[in-house]
Amino acid sequence: MKRFLKNGIALSKLNPARKVGIKLFLFFFVFVLLMVAVVGVSSYVKSKEIVKEEVSQASQGTIVQTRARLDMLFKQYDDLATSFMADRELSLAIIGIVLNSTDQEVDPESLTAYEDQIKHMVYTDDNLVGITLFDLNGGTLSKISKAGTVKNIEQAGDKVWFKEALEREEQVYWIDMSRTGIHDPSTTPTFGVIKYLVEQRAVVLLELNIKAIQSQLDDLEVGGSGQFMILSVQEELQYHSDYELIGSKSFVHIPADDSGAPLLSGSEEVVDEQGQSQLVVFSRSEHTGWYVVGSFPVDDLVKNTKQIRDFTIGALAISALVAIALSLVIVRMIASPLIQLRNLMNEGATGNLAVRIRPGSQDEIGQLGESFNQMMEQLDQLVRQTHNTARQVFDTSTSLSDASKSIALSAKEVSTATEEIAGGAATLAAEAERGSGATAAIGEQMGEVIELNAQMGKIADEVQRASDTGTASMKELIARTMATEEITRSMVEKIEQLKTSTLSIRSILDVLESMTKQTNILSLNATIEAARAGAAGKGFMVVADEIRKLADQSKQNIEVVGQITHSIQSEIEETVGVLSKAAPLFREQLNSVHDTEATFGDVKKHMNEFADKLDETIRSVHELHLCERMLTEAMGNVGAVSEQASAASQEVASLASQQQHAGAGLVEISDHLSELSLSLKEALNRFTLNKSDSEAVE
Repeated sequence: MKRFLKNGIALSKLNPARKVGIKLFLFFFVFVLLMVAVVGVSSYVKSKEIVKEEVSQASQGTIVQTRARLDMLFKQYDDLATSFMADRELSLAIIGIVLNSTDQEVDPESLTAYEDQIKHMVYTDDNLVGITLFDLNGGTLSKISKAGTVKNIEQAGDKVWFKEALEREEQVYWIDMSRTGIHDPSTTPTFGVIKYLVEQRAVVLLELNIKAIQSQLDDLEVGGSGQFMILSVQEELQYHSDYELIGSKSFVHIPADDSGAPLLSGSEEVVDEQGQSQLVVFSRSEHTGWYVVGSFPVDDLVKNTKQIRDFTIGALAISALVAIALSLVIVRMIASPLIQLRNLMNEGATGNLAVRIRPGSQDEIGQLGESFNQMMEQLDQLVRQTHNTARQVFDTSTSLSDASKSIALSAKEVSTATEEIAGGAATLAAEAERGSGATAAIGEQMGEVIELNAQMGKIADEVQRASDTGTASMKELIARTMATEEITRSMVEKIEQLKTSTLSIRSILDVLESMTKQTNILSLNATIEAARAGAAGKGFMVVADEIRKLADQSKQNIEVVGQITHSIQSEIEETVGVLSKAAPLFREQLNSVHDTEATFGDVKKHMNEFADKLDETIRSVHELHLCERMLTEAMGNVGAVSEQASAASQEVASLASQQQHAGAGLVEISDHLSELSLSLKEALNRFTLNKSDSEAVE
């Protein structure tokens, strides 16, 4: 228990919004307390309502019975007032008093007959204070009270109750309670009933003592500080145990129905002058219109229900202690494994893929740990495969760079060879021009052939030497042309090999692209698992997001390498096309060189014959003229062939220059590919693998 309390104190210092353990602790703690509080308060409130309802129903019955008893009392005096009209002797006496009386004096005979009957009524009824007879102007014709006979007392014409009696004619009117008496001073409160005797042309007032009502209420039992009272329609007190309050406004308000008329009976809870809640039950009298009201303090009614409230408070305290203990147990069972998993995920997010969680329970948290271990194992294998692929890409880019440099070197040699071919062609053209000049000189000096026979011999020797030189140059040109053709063929083969290497690179890029797709799928699955884990999978989601970003970066790098490889393939195909066009030109150049060599052989042969038949030159002038024409044509052919060779060599030089530029481009591409592979390797070095895996990657 002490350990749980220490854990609870430590948890209280943390941020609840970021700790699932504290959330669970608070949720369970608040839930238990809330449930106990709801049950306790509901029980307390419901018990109060039940007690109030039962008291209200019981009190309603008491009030109705009391009101019925009072109505019997009120009906008794209603009937007594009506008897002044129904009793013939009494009615004749009243008529005699009214008809035979003057302003100064009442008829004695009629008055005596009337008062004899009235005295019997007053003295035999303890509730009656007195009976007064008025004329229609409010003058007192007779007043009999327990205090004795009174004549010619105060006029009542201006009294409200007198006017109300005249307006009601034959109906009785109940006069509200007066603390000092209705018609004359009294030491006790009185109330009365007044009736207009239409036939007798008089008004009779029966004044009653408050004890008439009090006697009906004394035998009623009221628990605690409850009390009974009577209210008028204006909600003024007509009866109260404290006589001083009679006539004052009551705190009770009689509710009205939908039409606005006051209810005949009912109950409600109100607040009295002291601020205490009172349960008020009321019922209206049929005769007087007054309300019989019972008022009961709610606190007295529900005082026994306070035990439920006290029990609820004690249950809340015990529940709080139990909730704390159970909450700490739940926090230890759920929050601790989640915190451990979060820490391992944060460590994995830094690149350490060798972290693993120890297997624990077989519930959802244990399954989450197993899923974490499987994810880290798959990430470990993925990084290892990516390491191997990056190494293969680096090796391939190194081979590509070497091949590109070799192609660039070969292109440079071809360019040098073509320049030499161009120089040889220029020399051949110059020699052809010199031959043409020599034949022209022969034509001009044909007439001097005989005289210049010796010079002809020298010239023949020079022509023979020039022919030997041309033949040697043509042989050298043939050798270089064949070497150029061999170099071109070798270059085509190397370019084909380079094309094959680029295809291999393309297949490797396809494998890398497939691996990035698998990585994206794996990261998506990891994100889904993290979302299922809720707040506990946030760190897991960060790792998945980092893996997805790495996969996207690898995909972008692979696309860049693919574009570069595609560009290399395009340039290789263009180079192969150009070399394919250059091969026939080399063959044509070789044939032309062979023709030129044959021409030089003919020239040598003719010059040998010319030397042998130098003595027959004169005789063979015409033959010499023909030979001169043949020589001129041969020189023209040699010049044309030389020009063709020069043009071909220039085209070959241009192709060699393009090949050299293409080789330089391949070198740059291969260098860029090497940089990308090194960058990928550096990115992968951020991850820490298992010892066996890291050794395999190395």
